[in-house]
Amino acid sequence: MSSTTVLLFSRILVLIALLLIVHPAEAILRKFDLDITWSTINPDCYITDLPAPVVNGQFPAPTLYAFDGDEIEVNVCNKMDDDTETTIHFHGIKQYGTSYSDGVPHITQNPIKPGDCYLYKFQIVDQSGTYYYHAHVGMQDDTVSGAFIVYPNEAAQPGDGKTKLRDGPYEYDEEIMVYMNEWWHQPYYEREAYYQGIEYTLDLGSGSILFNGRSVHIPLGVVDKDCPGFTVFKVEPGKTYRMRIIGAHTYQILGLAIADHPLTIMEVDGVLTEPYETDYIEMIAGQRISLLFKAKEDVGDRKRFTIATSYRWHFKTMEYSNNGYAFIDYIDKGQDTTPETTLLDLLDPAKKEIHGIVDPLLIPPLILTSLPVPFPWEQMASINIPDLQRQIFQRKEADRTIMVTSVLNKMPDGRSRFRINDAFPPVGDPITPVLFDMIEKFIPDMDIEAEAIIGDNGYFPRNRTFYTKHNEVVDIVFQDSVFGVFPCMTHSWHIHGHSHLLIASGPGAYDHERDKDTRTYPRPVLKDISAVPGTLLSNEKNKYSDNPTETGCGWTKVRIYTDNPGYWLMHCHITPHMLQGKWAVLAESPELISSTLRYPVPNEYHPKID
Repeated sequence: MSSTTVLLFSRILVLIALLLIVHPAEAILRKFDLDITWSTINPDCYITDLPAPVVNGQFPAPTLYAFDGDEIEVNVCNKMDDDTETTIHFHGIKQYGTSYSDGVPHITQNPIKPGDCYLYKFQIVDQSGTYYYHAHVGMQDDTVSGAFIVYPNEAAQPGDGKTKLRDGPYEYDEEIMVYMNEWWHQPYYEREAYYQGIEYTLDLGSGSILFNGRSVHIPLGVVDKDCPGFTVFKVEPGKTYRMRIIGAHTYQILGLAIADHPLTIMEVDGVLTEPYETDYIEMIAGQRISLLFKAKEDVGDRKRFTIATSYRWHFKTMEYSNNGYAFIDYIDKGQDTTPETTLLDLLDPAKKEIHGIVDPLLIPPLILTSLPVPFPWEQMASINIPDLQRQIFQRKEADRTIMVTSVLNKMPDGRSRFRINDAFPPVGDPITPVLFDMIEKFIPDMDIEAEAIIGDNGYFPRNRTFYTKHNEVVDIVFQDSVFGVFPCMTHSWHIHGHSHLLIASGPGAYDHERDKDTRTYPRPVLKDISAVPGTLLSNEKNKYSDNPTETGCGWTKVRIYTDNPGYWLMHCHITPHMLQGKWAVLAESPELISSTLRYPVPNEYHPKID
């Protein structure tokens, strides 16, 4: 028997053994109904309720569960009783062959009008992990968002609490869901109008940071028996928990730590990682991280430990975030571990100051700094990633490099808008979504390569689009710059339809001749959202801008493989910045969209609500 035959036979035996150990769930069609309505909520016990859109009457929205390989149908009905339109985006789901289910208004669909429904249909293809879904219209994602958990197989699905759970090389006893939001003490439309109007200068942050939709606003909160209080997670001594943390917040970059407990990162943005031990994590808007949390065997008389958050990359005083606290309670084995909210035993009403909490609650020692201290992603690595991703990561050069340069400007009418590669956002919305228009009539004489030479790095400012060919290795450099009255900030960039590999990052302005071979990240880290760090002061001229006074704040280079035909939004996941124009579109082999559709193109809307 040849060595090749022996090797092949050995691999078959390994595969059979794995199939005997882990039983994949049978892929099925899972259907969900989401109704979006107006409600009034007061999640942090502030002095008044405020109007907000919610899903199925809940905030956060209900959690959706599925398995890798499942077909998904989500029927979203807009039952808001005014003229508010909406869409839903499934954050991190790649939508192979179903880009019309990506939920981007005027790019992949028309927004859903009041009284109408839209059916999102897609298949989960080679993905599992922690995701979420959220509205993609206006500021609705503050409250229209919920977790979307995809299990790789039945071994990872929680059951009776007695059987160990397994995901890849990791084994744990139970799961804990930690869902993070921000809450502003400002009516929805008023806040949206502020970002879009002439009064905008800076946003100093939300009133509260919420854990699973709860906090207590101090010192202005009204403490009474109806206030649900802080979220408390119950754990049993000695157990290991997978803590799925979802950064559904829409503005700040947050640090998170648990008092007197080390943390081990095991998953980032739906991809398992090598175990990385740390005292804290950094959560940019849209980030998801799973931690292995080992409960202590013996805590003595101390039963409660604080989960706290701090501001990172934040240029105001060094401090913990506004009311961004939750708690870990140790309970006796066999007790109910369902998370609860409580208030009276956590807060001394006379103190009126959460930052003054002392032992036995013990605020964890987070890094409290306004200086740019990047999270050490360069020390991490993804595991179980496809060989193709490893190969394109190891390539010295990409097939092409795209520059996405953004800078915030004051327009002549006083509004604040981001320029992308020296172009302001298009005025008005297209009548027909770009995707549907392209499916119906692809322009056959559009030579992408020739246009890329003529255009600005393949960029077409008329529709903010970068065109790419099929099966290209593409590096995308997100360059943040500053001009005029606005300071440098750190931004989070998200690419729809793809996971990306971190390649490099640096301060100031990117220079391709100087930086093209720079590698900040020595091992592959797959993510779908990454930060572009902003330096405190910048005086390095951005050579790719036509503005002689524009300087670079910092840059991050990521790499993708263009194997997913569609129109994919690339945008800052700080929602106000996206509304102000910090976005562009990746037009990925548009000539192949119609031939790679997984399902027939849906009607624009399904029948109206009864």
